[in-house]
Amino acid sequence: KPEVAIGLVQKMTLGEAEKLLTSKGYLKSRYQAMIGTKIAGRVEEMRVQERVKVKKGEILAVIEHHDMDARLAQCKASLDRAQAELEEAKVELWDKDRQEKRLARLHEKNMAPPEDYERAVAARKSAEARITATEASIQMMKSNIEEIDATIQHQMYLYAPFDGTVVEKQGEIGEIISPMAMSSSLGRSAVVTIADLTNMDVEADIPEEQMYRVREGQPAEVSVTAVPTKRYRGRLRQITPMGDRTRATVKVKVEILDPDDKLF
Repeated sequence: KPEVAIGLVQKMTLGEAEKLLTSKGYLKSRYQAMIGTKIAGRVEEMRVQERVKVKKGEILAVIEHHDMDARLAQCKASLDRAQAELEEAKVELWDKDRQEKRLARLHEKNMAPPEDYERAVAARKSAEARITATEASIQMMKSNIEEIDATIQHQMYLYAPFDGTVVEKQGEIGEIISPMAMSSSLGRSAVVTIADLTNMDVEADIPEEQMYRVREGQPAEVSVTAVPTKRYRGRLRQITPMGDRTRATVKVKVEILDPDDKLF
């Protein structure tokens, strides 16, 4: 009798029937960032939660900055005082200039001693120097105000760098956020992690001996563990130009063309 080989009937998609190779990998957002601060501070306000979609420029959290607010108010008060001193110095210069001109006329007619005229000239120059110094002081105070205000706006307020979804919230109100934190005992290094879930890639490792089968722009079919019944359309977006020597593989990135909210 002829030997009959018994096999299982399996339903296959077009991509499975025409596949060149299969590889396993991990799903990753193309744009993902851990949002932290440049300087250490305490979280005063959290404005987002996990799975919340945010827009670019939206405030994610606020770091406590009462001491900077006090310094800013002090600098503004000093600026007002310096501007008042500048107006006073201008009035003084007007008076010194008037006295100099009067003594200059008297000196030309030999009706005033030279010493009085020289003192008037020196007083006028001193008033001019006082105005110059006050204007420089005002400019320095304005620079300090701009610096403190920029520190508050760009370091004490944490903004979303791009449109995305909050995938993890590391910080809570009252916790210390430090850029140098290496453990939870020293505080946290980030407040939230956001990712753009509309631009998802699959990072997979291809054996070197199979690299001749793949090329950039090649169509792909993606199946994820969380949604085993669905096949996503993909395209090989990038072949990393450096391979893994120990594993003899090359990393490739396959972008998903029809992502949905079931991808994690």
